[in-house]
Amino acid sequence: MTRQFIGEEEGDIVIHKKECLLIADFAILFKRDKGSKKDLQGKHQIVACGEMKYIYYHLDPRSEFYNIPLSVAHAHIIELSGLPDNWKTDKVFEKACDKYKEFQQLSSLGSAYFSADSALYELGHDTKDLLDIIRNLKAELKVAVQVASRKNKEYTSDELELVTKILSKLDTVNKVQSNVIALINSMPKLTNTIKDLKEQYSQEDNENNTVVGDRQLGNRED
Repeated sequence: MTRQFIGEEEGDIVIHKKECLLIADFAILFKRDKGSKKDLQGKHQIVACGEMKYIYYHLDPRSEFYNIPLSVAHAHIIELSGLPDNWKTDKVFEKACDKYKEFQQLSSLGSAYFSADSALYELGHDTKDLLDIIRNLKAELKVAVQVASRKNKEYTSDELELVTKILSKLDTVNKVQSNVIALINSMPKLTNTIKDLKEQYSQEDNENNTVVGDRQLGNRED
């Protein structure tokens, strides 16, 4: 449902202006573009087109930067989009991003794909958090081992309490490790599901890539 606004042709990102102007949240990007250094009169609306390209690179699963954190991808996307180095997002642009996401969710395949993709992303974060817990627990256990293995076998009450408390967490370590293994084992199946959904969603998006009169969008529509 998004190829009608932004497409790929021979490796280039193509903005379909006529279609974008039909959607208020996209149209405002073009209406407010009164010109820039490379487009003094605003005739080519370079900034508006760049902002639409930014949306594509950031949010579209066809993009090589999809799902890459903006802290890593932002500078690359700015360059590829042809936006000024000092360009910054604002509420108008964020509304356009939200509208793009809405169009992605219009089909059941799109909704299923993005939900599954989000679930995999969360699984990755959950696994990282659990691994951090394991590292902290192991660090505590190491302290307990150091105390228990001292040549001087006389322990203070505080040391005994510490060792007892830490050793009681062994069961927790085992449980957390089991959860990590279960999460990791579930990832390949979910990854394959996402891959299949992405292919089906892309095919559906291609089939819906039409304008009035069932004409296929091309360069002449831009």
